[in-house]
Amino acid sequence: MIRKKTDKMYALLAILLHFCPKRIDDHINSTLMTNHSKFINSTDDDLRDIEQNFTYGCPKFVSPVGPFGEDDISQLVLQRKLFMREIHQQCTLPLIRSYLKLYTTIDINKLANLLEKKHDKDTLRTYLVRFVYKNRQLQTSTDKRPNEGSWTSSTNLDFFIDGEMIHIIDNTVTKRYAEIFLRNCDKFEELINDFQKPTK
Repeated sequence: MIRKKTDKMYALLAILLHFCPKRIDDHINSTLMTNHSKFINSTDDDLRDIEQNFTYGCPKFVSPVGPFGEDDISQLVLQRKLFMREIHQQCTLPLIRSYLKLYTTIDINKLANLLEKKHDKDTLRTYLVRFVYKNRQLQTSTDKRPNEGSWTSSTNLDFFIDGEMIHIIDNTVTKRYAEIFLRNCDKFEELINDFQKPTK
């Protein structure tokens, strides 16, 4: 029973990480990659895989509508339908993210060619606005109600459009390993000098 619940959670986590990649605990990540690595790392959105993972992992007791006397089967169908409608809106976003990460500036026409779809500029601009909107999350604190707070981006990729050019900003915080290493070397040297001082 516990094993089955764990598998369901991993199925849902795979969907989340496919659309919103994040760094997670190494142990959880290695377990997840054992069964779902192909799906998470794929830039192709096979909606059947997403629907299968969701149908398998979604909680069967959460009703997407009020208690109007509908049976459990129709509620599950509605739950899956609402979820897949949201997925259809987001299915191009992982591919757009993967191309935006490769550039600091890119022309809208070039991005359209990379997507291998005949999108006009207006459609592609719509996708880019959707990328920003769908990657927002409400950030709150313990002293506020759950629906209060400020909207922040859930991705470390930011961009703005100036005419026909997309300017990309990568907000990934990189650790300064060299500084940490040198600081620890200095501390280590101080410790050695302290130990080598003659005792009185």
